[in-house]
Amino acid sequence: LPELQLEEGQVAALYGPSGAGKTSLLEGMFGLAQVKGQSVGGAVALLGQEFGELTPGERLHQLRTNMSWVMQDAQAALDPLQSVLGQLQQATGADAEACTQVLTELGIADADALVQRLPHEVSGGQAQRVLLAVALLRKPPLLVADEPTASLDDESRAVLVAKLRQLQEHGTAILLATHDRRLLDELDANILMADG
Repeated sequence: LPELQLEEGQVAALYGPSGAGKTSLLEGMFGLAQVKGQSVGGAVALLGQEFGELTPGERLHQLRTNMSWVMQDAQAALDPLQSVLGQLQQATGADAEACTQVLTELGIADADALVQRLPHEVSGGQAQRVLLAVALLRKPPLLVADEPTASLDDESRAVLVAKLRQLQEHGTAILLATHDRRLLDELDANILMADG
């Protein structure tokens, strides 16, 4: 992978077909890969702090404070024992009204009911929007999104693109893993190829 530097509001993408290793590369970059017998080389710095030089606790603090992550398997990122609202409030410090408002803006028809549910009671697409809601409420320096448009219909996709642009305008840098070339064109992304 070539050297990459993301400034405020910029977008870069690991672009390639399914199975090319984009998710593994993203996880490896931030010390989240746990593949036995494989090692990760290179250096990643966020806001001037190099991840390799941080203790596990400091790394976790960076991930929680200065990043939001929209995972491909969004439901796996949620605590199965805590309501959606509880998780949104814990992650963002936002009040219930703000949480339901941003979910409504993301196309959730009955956000007041959804926030009372546990993660196993929401669909994969709804769980993905919960993770995106965290980013919209926190407006972190960096958003990492893994296949954010997978399985979205055209209307939901348009909402997602608009919200990603909103984060860009706020100054959030975005790192994507995707096979959706149209998304990269819409966000004017710097494309990095992943060959699989």
